[in-house]
Amino acid sequence: MNIDIEYANSAPQGTRRRLELAFRGAPPEIRRSVGLPPYPGEATRQATPPSSGRASKPAQRYVGWLAGTLAPFVSTPVHSPRDGETLHEQFSDRAWSTILEQVESGKRQVKLQLRHGGPVVATAPGKLRFRLHSAPFVGLCWEARLAEGALADKIFEALAAGGLGVSAGFGCRNSWHVHRQGVGKVRVVDDIVLDHVALIPLGGQERAAFAGARAYGQRSEDSRCPAQLRTDAEQFAWTEIRRQLGAPL
Repeated sequence: MNIDIEYANSAPQGTRRRLELAFRGAPPEIRRSVGLPPYPGEATRQATPPSSGRASKPAQRYVGWLAGTLAPFVSTPVHSPRDGETLHEQFSDRAWSTILEQVESGKRQVKLQLRHGGPVVATAPGKLRFRLHSAPFVGLCWEARLAEGALADKIFEALAAGGLGVSAGFGCRNSWHVHRQGVGKVRVVDDIVLDHVALIPLGGQERAAFAGARAYGQRSEDSRCPAQLRTDAEQFAWTEIRRQLGAPL
């Protein structure tokens, strides 16, 4: 609306009253444009910029990293409804490759959770990443970037209190049985659909089936996972593998 300022200033009292009513509450610069003074205390108020209709979302801040292994070597006895038996379990090379194919294809989202069924820490593809270890006994390694918040604080508290084991939540599509010397009957899991990876606080009632699977963490705003975390997780897995094989530690 273009209103001549001179007209406003020289307008009769009735006209000025209509302007006052029309521009009540308007920003000071708008009131000045029609020859009206700003309201007391509003002289320094700025005009409100037009809204896009969408609230701006603050950028996510990342405060740390986790790294670990998933199901290295042989587990404690696990019950499976597939064969009805409670047996030691071992994942095959094909099972690891299947997981990578599922994630890399983008057709399946795998979650990292605090406990089975707990809050989601990170997802793959995205801030949870997997890679095959060069040694088949160690199997699959993973790393995850932690976003700022109460969940990251809980994870670091659990790491400081005793550590975090690692467990897999999956559906088995194919398996068979073999006999391992010193272990007995073992279920070899050959083809799976991985749903989630669970971080299990040590010392609680919930237990991770694979003793060699351990998560290590560090507070860091770096965009790359600290190499030492991966090294610590792999060395812990190797120590447990050597113990199971009866090799000197």
